[in-house]
Amino acid sequence: MDRDGAYQEKVNGVTVDHKGMDLNYFGARYYNPVIGYWISLDKAEQFWSGYSYTANGFNPVNAVDPDGNTVGSYLVSKTIVSYYRTNQVYKDVKMMKDPYPVGGKDNENDAFKHVYASAEITRRVGRLDALVWGTARELYGAVKTKLFPNDSPTPGSGKMDLTNNSLGREIGSNSKSSHESLKLSKETVDGGKANVMNPTNKKD
Repeated sequence: MDRDGAYQEKVNGVTVDHKGMDLNYFGARYYNPVIGYWISLDKAEQFWSGYSYTANGFNPVNAVDPDGNTVGSYLVSKTIVSYYRTNQVYKDVKMMKDPYPVGGKDNENDAFKHVYASAEITRRVGRLDALVWGTARELYGAVKTKLFPNDSPTPGSGKMDLTNNSLGREIGSNSKSSHESLKLSKETVDGGKANVMNPTNKKD
């Protein structure tokens, strides 16, 4: 809706201006999708031609310009977004109440949180993202163990976590909601499918 309550059509998340020439309004300037050019200079003066979209090695395929101000690498932008969305899932899962009695490291709670976090990252962000960031976290843990041996986890816990991450990706690929991911992750641990190195007595 605009200020007058009129419906505004959007393409690629930006407003299509029907008052004039069907231009796409990005917030900082207008883009003409027919000829593939901005119709005004960009504030950052990032192109050899201030009106061109495809310049300096960038084009609509390999770059993004979300607000019409600054163009950037699509891969870099996607990686940053993926990281923050994935990190948010880890934070959400970390704040959850443990579903099993508190015990030592690498128990059912740890297994469940790895399965569920991986499932939710797969569902919300993407399966490849879950694989990349999940593996990166375990590699970081392995490096940290080498640097700080006194704070080292149980031997083999990295393999346990990677196994549970893989189970989570399978769940997330077939889940349609967080509730379904949660239910299936719990069933995976309860059914003995998850890798648990230091099991504790489960709640009835």
